Amino acid sequence: DHDLTPSLEVSTEPGQVRVDLDPGAVKVIDVQGSLAAALVEVVEEAALVRGEVFLQIFYVGEDGVIRYQHDRFEFQEAVAMAAVGPGMAGEAFACVAGVEHDLSPEGRTLKVEVCVRLDVKVTRTVELEVVTDLAAVPGVEAVRDRVKVEQVAGRNFVRHLCESACHLPVPAARVTRVAGAADQVVAQVGRGQVVVEGLLREEVFYADGAGREHHHAAMVPFTCIVEVPEAAPDMRAQVEVRVDDVRCDLRGGGAEAVSQAVLTVGVRVTETVTLDVVTAVAGAAGVRQRRLKVERLVGQASRQAMAEKKAILVSRALRMVDVVCMVTDLAWEVIPDQVIVQGRIHQQVFFVDRHRVERHQTEEIPFSYLVELPGALPGMSAQVRPRIKHVSYALAPEGNAFTEKVVLDLDIRVAETVELNVVTGLAAQDGAAAGGGQDGAAPGTGFTIAGTLPLQKPPAVGVAEARAALEGTRLERRNGEVVATGVLRLNLYYVAPNGLIYHRSARFPFSRPVAAAQGEGVALRVRELRWHLPEGWRRGAREVLWEAVIEGS
Repeated sequence: DHDLTPSLEVSTEPGQVRVDLDPGAVKVIDVQGSLAAALVEVVEEAALVRGEVFLQIFYVGEDGVIRYQHDRFEFQEAVAMAAVGPGMAGEAFACVAGVEHDLSPEGRTLKVEVCVRLDVKVTRTVELEVVTDLAAVPGVEAVRDRVKVEQVAGRNFVRHLCESACHLPVPAARVTRVAGAADQVVAQVGRGQVVVEGLLREEVFYADGAGREHHHAAMVPFTCIVEVPEAAPDMRAQVEVRVDDVRCDLRGGGAEAVSQAVLTVGVRVTETVTLDVVTAVAGAAGVRQRRLKVERLVGQASRQAMAEKKAILVSRALRMVDVVCMVTDLAWEVIPDQVIVQGRIHQQVFFVDRHRVERHQTEEIPFSYLVELPGALPGMSAQVRPRIKHVSYALAPEGNAFTEKVVLDLDIRVAETVELNVVTGLAAQDGAAAGGGQDGAAPGTGFTIAGTLPLQKPPAVGVAEARAALEGTRLERRNGEVVATGVLRLNLYYVAPNGLIYHRSARFPFSRPVAAAQGEGVALRVRELRWHLPEGWRRGAREVLWEAVIEGS
């Protein structure tokens, strides 16, 4: 989901940018400006854009020789944007719209005014279930588009206890307050698990024997493993670390502070997939759509290449043991209808020398390939996945060198970032979601259940998505009436005051009498799910009220 501000122009104040010319100028031929960088920081209801303008000045010097000089200066602009806040991602498309300059009478100072045009966009990452096929719905025609998206492969969380002890510079009589926050969190995805590492920034506020307040901070490293069965090494991980509780005790007469922090480490593992999503529907009413920024797949190509090298050994070899290869320093550039792929094949060579001692040395094979991919244009994004398919090597008769051949597979996908209206559902109203299933409800099996879903910290200021499913449902006869029993599993994705999306799930058992007679083959389903926040939610709701319509089919 995203919000786009209208374009705007920002000018530096006249006379603010001054460039000293050495030697002085008789005449200025041209002044060219270009943007070297443009970064965006999202704050509450605004986006701060910082950039750097690169100036190139061509002028005639006092000696009649044409001179060249360059300079740089920074700019900053705050762009007001409603409904944005910290935690969201921002990007700016900036260009120099015009450059005005004025040479001082003595020719030593040049005043420059640069007009920068900005298009600022702030995005919020959300999880959505989108419609990929409507072939089963009669009379409905769908328009599809092929996009590249990040699909959630799996998620999990663990609770981790982080313990530490630190020496206080001043002995403490009592601890008044202790706080903790996670910092520098990184994740490494492996097979079936994610290794999360980071630093816990602890702050201890304490009073000494005289009642004076003191402060002590420490950075405590932590490492934990989150089991995600669907994870694979080529996937990405998004990690959220929340400090649930921090406690601190004094030891050694107040000279040492021992703290314990309980962390909740949540991991969401995603993989890049290509989907055919529905962007428009004809012949259906009540179409739900969301405007998203996605990557449309332009094309993909594969190439198999061979790299060959003759390397000199550091010592004469009796025989080769093994050569282990991996691709490093991978880089690429998209040009019209082609992709340039460059990198290095890093090799670890193991061999036995003439003294029967196993030796090791490293070698590098640089490579550069041009891959044809019609439709590719500069500015598009590319995804390159290399794979070493085969390695062969042969020792020279003298034993002082070896020749190797490496067969490399390159899988390349090129995409362009576009904004699409994707269909997320049919026949639903604002604040309601339709359930899945086939048309045709069993008569007399409909009923409604409602409840309250309490939220953990932080509170909610909006609901992004809600889904419900039934577990263990059945119809049984009790005391002359038919009763529907089961469990409703509710998954809620809500928006917190900081703009981030949080997930809350719960299971609600139910038992409801229905008018229908018990019959074989009747399955219960969620026909519709409705939700709303209670009064006073603008300051943050601690619960969500929901109502589900259940029927049989």
